[in-house]
Amino acid sequence: MADKISVIIPVFRTEKYLDKCLSSVISQTYTELEIILVDDGSDDSSPQICEKYAERDSRIKVIHKKNGGLSSARNKGLDEATGDFVAFVDSDDYIENDMYSYLMGERGDCDIVCCSYFSVRGGENKKAASYDEKKVLTPKAALHELIKDEKLKNYVWNKVFARSLFDGLRFPEGMNFEDIPVTCQLFTRADSVCVLPEAKYNYLIRSDGISKTESVKNLYDRYKAHMMRFRSLVGAYPEEEGEMLRHMTYAAKLLAMGLLKEKNGGVSDDELSECFAFFRENADRLVSLDVFNSFEKKQIKLLAGATRKDFIRLKGIDYIRKADKLIRR
Repeated sequence: MADKISVIIPVFRTEKYLDKCLSSVISQTYTELEIILVDDGSDDSSPQICEKYAERDSRIKVIHKKNGGLSSARNKGLDEATGDFVAFVDSDDYIENDMYSYLMGERGDCDIVCCSYFSVRGGENKKAASYDEKKVLTPKAALHELIKDEKLKNYVWNKVFARSLFDGLRFPEGMNFEDIPVTCQLFTRADSVCVLPEAKYNYLIRSDGISKTESVKNLYDRYKAHMMRFRSLVGAYPEEEGEMLRHMTYAAKLLAMGLLKEKNGGVSDDELSECFAFFRENADRLVSLDVFNSFEKKQIKLLAGATRKDFIRLKGIDYIRKADKLIRR
């Protein structure tokens, strides 16, 4: 008997996309599925669409809950999942009808199997960078590729995971970019990771999507996600310190510059102070790393001496050319 996959689909205000998403899942050539729709307090017609599909397909279970965000919905799905494996689909995306047949057919004994994906914008599909052939990686090698963030990404939706990997592990709630600290933990728990070249997931790029919304809260969540990943891995994987710091520094710079646009965007002063503390406390270590060029190292030095007040005063000017005098006044 084939292994059962629990496909968890968080749903929130996606009535325009939900039919296409659900149709793509129920039409999978791999039929041993448990499809868990988690309605996260939608106030559009999404709950009714979910119920309509549940009437058509006995594999579908619908859960209605108070809005708690993407992580909360995914966690609820994990709590209800009974499959041998777990997969995730975002409700505004869709998958090729042989995605799970492809993943499970090539998985072998791997605990995690990944495929490539298409980015969908304006009706055009663009394949993401991917490997030329199937690779089976050790957890250490897979984690290195994941942290590089080139061909292997942190997204959970183009992967299938052994459900046991989630024992005692859940997505952090109340924040976006939750894949970043969780996927790395899943990789460290796996015996091996299989990476496949073909694209089977279709990721819809929306102008109002999380990754495209550069609010200060969103920028802080990205920084926090990288900080969580760094703290959880650096002790066991010191060889990845430089690359993780590179990503965390980039996220911290985005957050610092986001302060030029908004006062706080729902982020507390204590949380924002973490951004400046990061540069002050780590400047010497950061500029000593080969992962940064001379221009980036100058940015780091300037940010290490800056305060939030400085950035408010710097609004609208070229901070690299003109900030040095102000910050060092």
